[in-house]
Amino acid sequence: MRQPRNIIFDLGNVLITFDPLDFLTHLLNDGEKARLCHSLIIQSPEWRELDRGQISVEQAKSIFIERQPALREAVELFFQHWLSMFQPIEETVTLLDELRAAGYRLYVLSNIIRESYEDLRARLTFWDRFEGVVVSYALKTAKPEPAIYHYLLDHYHLNPNECLFIDDMEPNVAGALAVGIPAVRFHSVEDLRRILRERGILGSAV
Repeated sequence: MRQPRNIIFDLGNVLITFDPLDFLTHLLNDGEKARLCHSLIIQSPEWRELDRGQISVEQAKSIFIERQPALREAVELFFQHWLSMFQPIEETVTLLDELRAAGYRLYVLSNIIRESYEDLRARLTFWDRFEGVVVSYALKTAKPEPAIYHYLLDHYHLNPNECLFIDDMEPNVAGALAVGIPAVRFHSVEDLRRILRERGILGSAV
């Protein structure tokens, strides 16, 4: 395996926070209702379709309310406030600066809903660190489907052997490996720093 020149980051739980059950628990102040809403919304096939840009947020919200009318108020409250769930993970953003300073080219490959991506683009300031961004809703495909990885490689003319992909979800890591992209699972910033040092990435310029 060649030394990576391109580091590809997932967004959720790598660069931005994403803990919907905790968010719902605080929002609703009711642990049981939060678990029901988490199952109804986040664990639904419609959430996946939102990531893939196949349905709109309004369509999904209507489906959730029709499926569980008793949770209408909670569903509406979630979609009034859900964008505040996403906040930058400053420790990883700092790591971006270190990698750029060392000469690595940085990319984003993320499953994300249109509205959350547009909000994050307007609200967060780390986007200028990246050479390119690939998001699921725009392509109507999502990790770990092979097409989204191939699009990233083809669109930015990347050699997979010169890349390292970082994601918090094991299926997405496996999806990258399946198309020939070296990949590691993100557990914490400290663990990622250890992995990058072991691979000779941190502390060494390209």
